[in-house]
Amino acid sequence: MAPKTSSGYPVSKSAAPPLEPHRTLPADPRDPRTQCIWPCQGSHTSVKTGSNGSGTWLDCQICALRVSYTPRQGTPAKHMAHVDPTVVMAALNKLEADLPNGQLPTAELVRMVIKLILSQKELEALKTKVALTTEKLTLMTELYHRMLTNSETPPISTNVERSEAENLVAHLTAEELAHLRNMVAERAPTSPSSLDTEVELIPGPSDPVFPKASQPPRH
Repeated sequence: MAPKTSSGYPVSKSAAPPLEPHRTLPADPRDPRTQCIWPCQGSHTSVKTGSNGSGTWLDCQICALRVSYTPRQGTPAKHMAHVDPTVVMAALNKLEADLPNGQLPTAELVRMVIKLILSQKELEALKTKVALTTEKLTLMTELYHRMLTNSETPPISTNVERSEAENLVAHLTAEELAHLRNMVAERAPTSPSSLDTEVELIPGPSDPVFPKASQPPRH
């Protein structure tokens, strides 16, 4: 019979490489949960072990801090996953304010709030990107109309100064500028482009639009 683990499952044919305790990494000192703050006050006595093919780790069951990580033989482990300290602090502050007095969070709850704050940050970043893109589109639209009419146009409703619109070309990529010029060329009224056509349209001295020179009075 195939050997089984203590849980009764068959042992994998490709056993994981052995651990290398001498390469164990401690908790990230930048993480505020390593300091004497709520909820663990820097003392993480309730931990849970996790593992995979790369190594094993200890996570605090209250604040979700990764207390340590031990890699397996042949796997890289220069540092552990890092969470922005400001995000961690914001999550702990929110939980301390929202939980009933004296109630401690769970690791799952802390991780959820961290993900929530990270998602809010991503949304704010997207809003900023949309605002910048909208501003750029407004400037390009104004410039397009000015190029189309080759004259001043009423200002488009925007909070952007016209001086910025006048300098827009400097901020466009070559591809964007070429695209804008193509749009103008396609939509602008047809105008004479060849020398012959221009010569035909230029009135000569004998045409009615040129007044005849006054004749000197006869005596």
